[in-house]
Amino acid sequence: MERGEFDIQSKCNGFTLIEVMISLVLLSILATFILPVLIKIHQERVVIKQQEEALYLIEDYALSFTHGHAPASFSHSLYQFKQEVIADGSTQFCLMWEGANLRDYESCLYTKK
Repeated sequence: MERGEFDIQSKCNGFTLIEVMISLVLLSILATFILPVLIKIHQERVVIKQQEEALYLIEDYALSFTHGHAPASFSHSLYQFKQEVIADGSTQFCLMWEGANLRDYESCLYTKK
């Protein structure tokens, strides 16, 4: 190679430090926006599972009550149970709880013997 000629192969050694730093800064900025959204999505999925479980528990309890079986005493660490007789003779079963997203929820079911 003569003096003054430019060799492309000798200049391609990889990324410079500034390129790597810019990439890391951009990735961290993206992560600060995406991470809270992912956490919220996870919390909402947990709440949906809690709602499904609550509906299953309350339906099972109400069916036992309706068919004359003595329902087992309700004890659960997440849910608070309430049973109330309404004026028309039907019974209301409710479960209340605080979801993973820190909101209060209530599911009720009405049944009549």
